Amino acid sequence: MKFLYLTLVSLSLSSKLFSQDGYEDYESVPFQYKPFRVDVTGGVAILPTNIWSGGVVAAIEPKYAVSDRFSVGFRTQGAGLVRTFYKMNTSDQYIRAQASAMVSTSITTDYYLAYQELRPYVGVGAGYYFYKAASFDANSSSTTDPGETAAGSKFGVLARAGLDLFHMKLGMEYNFVGKTGRTKNSYFALTAGFYFGGGRKKEKMDDY
Repeated sequence: MKFLYLTLVSLSLSSKLFSQDGYEDYESVPFQYKPFRVDVTGGVAILPTNIWSGGVVAAIEPKYAVSDRFSVGFRTQGAGLVRTFYKMNTSDQYIRAQASAMVSTSITTDYYLAYQELRPYVGVGAGYYFYKAASFDANSSSTTDPGETAAGSKFGVLARAGLDLFHMKLGMEYNFVGKTGRTKNSYFALTAGFYFGGGRKKEKMDDY
């Protein structure tokens, strides 16, 4: 979380530098970028527990630019996570489950800090996270709390930051997901990908 906070601060400062590089006139010219795009991303996930656990994530996200600064989207993300759970009747001992799926659907919004080809952004979102029941091997299944390992869904929010470069993107995000009993469902993800559509309207740039 400290790393995410420092990155958000750095991106905010970078936007001030970008704005001093001859791009102020863009503010008066609406829609320098095509409004509709579809992001496709994938990456790795890390779960904040006291033993290492993680997984992979993949997402598709149609987005519409309300302006060149703001966009709204609908993200569907699938995650294959190696989740960890407390042992029954303990509060400080974890046991690792087999990989299971978590699928989320979220309404998102992003704010772009610059108009150049390199476009840093910050964003937030909110939605529901649906997860499958945890599965364990025969030796450990009897030591877990059934109430904490069952399938279910939780409301969650996400905070993210990243960079767009041409039609490629890099990002990081933290998904704040409600607990299942004592078990944490939140996860951090590092992602990379590309997008269809969007892009600058080059024909209008010739006039400026």
